[in-house]
Amino acid sequence: MRRYMKGLLFLSSWAILISGCSSTVVIPESGDGKHQVISASSRRSDALADGVKEAEKYCKKKKLVASILSSDVEYKGDIDPTAKQAIASATAALARVTGSFSSVDTSEDYEATIIFTCK
Repeated sequence: MRRYMKGLLFLSSWAILISGCSSTVVIPESGDGKHQVISASSRRSDALADGVKEAEKYCKKKKLVASILSSDVEYKGDIDPTAKQAIASATAALARVTGSFSSVDTSEDYEATIIFTCK
């Protein structure tokens, strides 16, 4: 039973990791034709990519094309990014030895803000 629970925990951890762990919200225009997307993810590149995809999806629903005016990504995590990378490397090495996995990533480490219009 204990072995089964370890396996289930391991698979659940990987499922969460693979799912991308991100959240995105679109803020409709404020009268000037500009829209805003705020996207949070455990990785900088995912936060930005997910935000751009959401902007494109939003405009496509209106049968228009998204035009990105600006984007900014901020680190919002609790741990310094350099220290976090060192911890992640040590954790990965330990996981290879022990067979268990743990991540220091959270779904909101990076926050991307994207300003766009639909044309």
